Amino acid sequence: MRGREEEFLEGVWKKAAEKEQMLRAAEVLLSETAAPDFAGFMKDAFVNIGVKQLYAGMAGIISIAFVITVLSAYLLLQVMLDKGESIYAAAFCSAPFLYAGVFVLSWIKERGSGCYELQMSCKYTFFHVLAARMLGECFLGFVFNGMYATALALRYRADGIRLFAVSFSSLMLFSLLFATGLLWGGGIRKALYCCGGWFLANLLFLLFAPDFYGRLLQELPVLLFIGTGVCGICLHMRQLVSITALTFRKEYTNAANTRCY
Repeated sequence: MRGREEEFLEGVWKKAAEKEQMLRAAEVLLSETAAPDFAGFMKDAFVNIGVKQLYAGMAGIISIAFVITVLSAYLLLQVMLDKGESIYAAAFCSAPFLYAGVFVLSWIKERGSGCYELQMSCKYTFFHVLAARMLGECFLGFVFNGMYATALALRYRADGIRLFAVSFSSLMLFSLLFATGLLWGGGIRKALYCCGGWFLANLLFLLFAPDFYGRLLQELPVLLFIGTGVCGICLHMRQLVSITALTFRKEYTNAANTRCY
């Protein structure tokens, strides 16, 4: 029995020493790392890490997310048409589908690979990869929403510019909300809760105030939607830089020794 206790204590002290060594290494790395700016973020993300590494093994995830997005957008459109809602509401609600789908599937894959803790203790952590992918997902969503808005405009003879502006502003608002949840909540789960709240709020509006919701999207100036989207891009860039900043990294330097993510 005494031998087991000694073995257990030895294991505890060994883990404590490894944890302390990891924290010291993290502090040294943080002290040697310059405060990031947008140019530094872009260099770290797309030059030092590289596009090939950022999206290694992501082809399947992007394809599945794209298929799910197309089916979800089509089903949502049919439901709204059956209920007499405007296609502008469908465009607004479905705009973040691809963004959310790519992120959720990639996060599940990272968690399932068993390498999440290791990545979180490296110079370029999962949050660096996440920030870069968030920028890429915005671009993918931008392209997809443009195609979707064009298809809706041609099929239902609607205002294509308004459809695109509505979906563009929706995507950027969703991206801002996700990044805000990540920065303020200190964990990915809390960011997911914020995004779930976004979808829930839209659902409640559609259920309890459908006329107001539809008129709002049809009557607000197009320039307001475009301005919202442009402001969202600027703010989102600042958020992505903040995700790789020293103050934010200090909050998860111990992530390899905890399950609070």
